Amino acid sequence: MPLQLLDAEALASAYRAARYVAATPAGALAVAVGAPVPALEAAIEADSFAFITAWNPASRPRDEDANRNADLALVAQLGMLESRRWPMRASAPDGDWGEPGWLLAGIDPESLDRLARAFGQAGTLFWRRGEPVRLRMVLPKPPGSRCDATDWLE
Repeated sequence: MPLQLLDAEALASAYRAARYVAATPAGALAVAVGAPVPALEAAIEADSFAFITAWNPASRPRDEDANRNADLALVAQLGMLESRRWPMRASAPDGDWGEPGWLLAGIDPESLDRLARAFGQAGTLFWRRGEPVRLRMVLPKPPGSRCDATDWLE
């Protein structure tokens, strides 16, 4: 599903400001774009980590049935990869908006990017052990963009 957005910079800003919480073996742990996540990395042994959702492709709201069906399809795809997964949730800082997704351990960025494109996602999170969390936008970088902790993929 190709993404067509009017303001990619504003969308990336919203994704960077979002609250991310993973349900790990050590309990609920927060993840923030631009920051390292030592508590999560202590709980899960892996060289790399990611967050992805199948909800609301292209950041356009869909009904719950469509979102749940997309999530089931994503879980089926994740089952074919060697990465492990735990539930994770993204939400607006004020809690007004949110959607479930998956914390992935041991996924490579190329596989994550393929999944993002297949499920029409504008952004995912990815980081390597010991490094800050990066936002990966599956969009061209807007001219003049100075987004910290953001990788633009197209």
